[in-house]
Amino acid sequence: MTVRLGPYPLCETRQSVNGSLTHVRHPQQHIEAHGQAACLDEKLAELLVQLWAARETKSCCQDEDGRAYVTPTRETRAAGEAWFAERGIPCEADERGRPWFSGYRKAQPVSVGRMMVNA
Repeated sequence: MTVRLGPYPLCETRQSVNGSLTHVRHPQQHIEAHGQAACLDEKLAELLVQLWAARETKSCCQDEDGRAYVTPTRETRAAGEAWFAERGIPCEADERGRPWFSGYRKAQPVSVGRMMVNA
């Protein structure tokens, strides 16, 4: 059985580690940086590459009812909140510790690991 949440496919590598999830709601970009790898919603890819330098994440969404969110690991939640605050990105954490934000403006560029675009 496969799970299709939308029309946009995950790359084959991510499909093999994400279990039955094969397609999602937003266009994806495959990213590898700072010891992490994922297919990310393309509008959040640059932000997540920079965020990964400070903390690990489990998931993200570029548009859930007009706002974006990032799901941190329990161990990196505080570092992530500080990361958003330092960059002036207003966000509000929910009960799971996920920062929700809208009106995202690009963070300052930094040197990052490899970025690969899904074909």
